[in-house]
Amino acid sequence: MFDHLPPEVQFAFLLARSAPSGAAAVGLWEEVVQQADAAGCDVEFRMQARLAVVREAVMGAKQYDRALTPFAVVLGEADRDPEAEWVDWHSLLWKYKWLADSLADYLAFPVERVMSVLDDFAARCEAHGFSPRPAENYRANTLWMLGDEAAAGEAFARFEAAPRDSLSDCHACEASRTVTHAVRLGDDAGAVDRAAPLLNGCLSCAEEPERTHSELLAPLLRLGRDEDAAEQHRLGLNALNRFPHFTWCAARHFLYLARTGAAKEVPALLKRTADAVGGASDDNRREYLSAAGVALERLSGNSDRRRVMRLPTDFPIEEFENPVRPSELGAMFTAAADDLASQFDARNGNDAVSRRQAASRAFATEGR
Repeated sequence: MFDHLPPEVQFAFLLARSAPSGAAAVGLWEEVVQQADAAGCDVEFRMQARLAVVREAVMGAKQYDRALTPFAVVLGEADRDPEAEWVDWHSLLWKYKWLADSLADYLAFPVERVMSVLDDFAARCEAHGFSPRPAENYRANTLWMLGDEAAAGEAFARFEAAPRDSLSDCHACEASRTVTHAVRLGDDAGAVDRAAPLLNGCLSCAEEPERTHSELLAPLLRLGRDEDAAEQHRLGLNALNRFPHFTWCAARHFLYLARTGAAKEVPALLKRTADAVGGASDDNRREYLSAAGVALERLSGNSDRRRVMRLPTDFPIEEFENPVRPSELGAMFTAAADDLASQFDARNGNDAVSRRQAASRAFATEGR
């Protein structure tokens, strides 16, 4: 089956194909790309190897930034020869969706680059006869991330008005996005109502309702539905066993622990989730560090004795020593999150990220 490949490419390909999904697999597929390019393999194999990098970077490692360059090469080759046998525009645009909805989470991408990718995705959807629904969905999310809340609301309205087609996200994922939108608007009751089909089993997918459990924690607490919030917390923690890379979900559970005073659970949640932080996007890392910092500060109010703590990979503190006091670690987490928030504000040209971060901390400390 692989007789047409040079031996060094065969070896790299078989090694990558047998690797478990995750960051290591991304690197192995990147090696396949390098070997295939150097050996002058046929275009289809070289492009399929790049698409494997994209798939692993997005679906396995959640490292969207590593997917952009190989995917740009694939798009360029598809544009050069759009009738080639390997070119499947539906499949390519489906993968393009992953990138169009994620670049704003990375500080390396300026606003202009983020918006140009969104615009290009939307134009390609139109050119190939697909609905603008996914493009407007991701535009709404991106504009919110960039701090343009009014424009985000307008894009979200266009998303809901556009027809579904084969390029749309699944019903469960779209329902989850409407929950998030309601939370962002401060419509707690609306968020809970919109989540009902996900929670009662009418809608589900590979990652839902697992992501939604954490989204409902703050709305339920603000509505005074503490028992329901406790149940979503329990379900969400179980979900983190399956999806430890959902660092943004873990952040919401840290805020829940801080708000409810269940500080004794903080070290266990840190141990369960910290290893995934190194591979998270810049914004997810910021959100995690900020929330964990608040929770550790709350823990220190109960007991500030030194203890061994699990640290995120690539933790930006030099000469750090365990065991550590929760107050000390919490202060370091908070400082790192504040630095990231400042960088996002500078990139975005507004104070939206810092403002929202302060609001989440205020929520976690309310009622003490």
